Amino acid sequence: MWDVLSMRITRLLGLLVLLSALFSVGCGEDSPDSQPVAESVSEQLGYLEPQSSLVAAVDLRFAEENWEHVQTLVSRGLREYRNVDPDLGLEVPPNLDGALNQAAGFAGLSFEDDVEPLLDGYLVVGLTVVGVEPGSGAGEVEPEQRTVVTYRTKSDGMQEVIGKLTEGDELRRIPGHDGALLIDSSSALIGGDTIVFVDAPDGDGPDGASDALLAALDRAESGKGFSADELETAQEQTGSTDPLILSAGDLSLGGLLIEGPGLRRAIEDVPLLGAVQSTSASVDIDEEGLRSALRIATDPGQLTAEDVPLGASGPIELPARDDAIVGASRNQSATTVFATKLARSLFADSQFVRAVEATERKLDIDFEQEFLRQFDCPSVSVLDATDTRRFAARSCVQDPERMRALLPRLAPELPKILTALQRLEGEGLVALLLIAPDAPLTPSFGDLLAAIELKPLGGPEGEDSEQLYELRGLRDPGSRLAFSGPDRVVFGMIGDDFVVGSDREQVSEIADVETEKYPDEAASATTVPAPVALAATDEVAGKLASRLIGDLSVSASGDRSGVDLDLVLPFAGD
Repeated sequence: MWDVLSMRITRLLGLLVLLSALFSVGCGEDSPDSQPVAESVSEQLGYLEPQSSLVAAVDLRFAEENWEHVQTLVSRGLREYRNVDPDLGLEVPPNLDGALNQAAGFAGLSFEDDVEPLLDGYLVVGLTVVGVEPGSGAGEVEPEQRTVVTYRTKSDGMQEVIGKLTEGDELRRIPGHDGALLIDSSSALIGGDTIVFVDAPDGDGPDGASDALLAALDRAESGKGFSADELETAQEQTGSTDPLILSAGDLSLGGLLIEGPGLRRAIEDVPLLGAVQSTSASVDIDEEGLRSALRIATDPGQLTAEDVPLGASGPIELPARDDAIVGASRNQSATTVFATKLARSLFADSQFVRAVEATERKLDIDFEQEFLRQFDCPSVSVLDATDTRRFAARSCVQDPERMRALLPRLAPELPKILTALQRLEGEGLVALLLIAPDAPLTPSFGDLLAAIELKPLGGPEGEDSEQLYELRGLRDPGSRLAFSGPDRVVFGMIGDDFVVGSDREQVSEIADVETEKYPDEAASATTVPAPVALAATDEVAGKLASRLIGDLSVSASGDRSGVDLDLVLPFAGD
């Protein structure tokens, strides 16, 4: 019986999560009568672990302004989807109401009668990752994930809906917890208005409730849950007045992506990570588009300017291309030096780090000082939106002649570095080349090292003389990373600029590419022609995107007090 109840309550919670995901692209206009999110969800936060790695509050108040923009957008999207793919016919509901009734039907409920009256509160999710705290050892603790989900309504119909899901089965009281009714071992109805669901690797207690569920109830009753102050700080830092999604977290969430020893070492070794005080994010929407803000707040007293991976905001120019993903940075070396330090810490025992260090010893250089810090100036990049194997980047360098002298010595070492770098793909390297432990070599990698060929390329002499090199043999069917990229890379100097690209044509174009001013000041910025990029993977998605959204823009900046990331996705006109 409990398995059946678990499935049914999961359907209800799944519906709420579906609704929150459906509307996670939205937040309404400023509401002068709205109270801070932390105040609205303070009772729900009590069930969460005080050291939660990530806490998110999702506005599910169906009658509020937040949903007006979402309803317009989703209904329009459904109509457009039917238009761009007529074969779907009646399989796709024509508007939001139809979609919600369809979703509720899968849970055996009526949206209008059962679910909509309950949508007047916030869904709160708390995720905790343990075993990755700084100084806790070198890998003897396996990271563990625990999740608590709560939803609270002002309506008195929650128990009736639960009754429909359980087909009238009487809910059992949980001894020692007044007003708590056990739905199944991992979920409970509290006070008739709050659902609490937990997912943790714990056993069941003597009364059928899991140890994790009982612990959540104990926290709420003793006032030892997650602090509302942290969520309040998150709202202040992101500057969102009435967000649909508001979240607060810390670096322990990285334990889901990176092996514990590497993350702990990075937090201890990289000044910026050790100085992080909080992370905050919000999502907002209005009739013009989607906006999202991320703030990583740091203690400025622990950092110098060189510890920050991004410089301060200022005027910035991007390549003038509307058919490609384009980016620019005011100070490329700030990011690349930080990334190198982080990689060396995360992957201290990897062949990638050993290959870089061996190159430094052989050439008697400091890779960061001699090479990366040369790019202490603006850079631009272009990535083909329809074929991500075609790319190019250009950066000025502080001392072009010094770079020209270094390249003939450094170029022969790159095959070893690239091969070792590809070894890091096994646990998720593609995200940033910074989020994976070393992985065993596949047999094909041994052949890859021997197959990579370095070839100097000739070029015209004079003021714009080319000093280019080509690496061939980078494609490897045994590697997700290498197989998805180009078979060759061309890099070197054209005039006083360093260039790199997927072929000679690309580097020649990037050397002379025209730029245009980005509308806002930033340290770095990227624009993505979303409709073009989506059309490259799916014709229907591309057509739908062209009718609903514009180009995605992402900008970032930072100083010793923190790093800011802003995302804007405009909506297309009717």
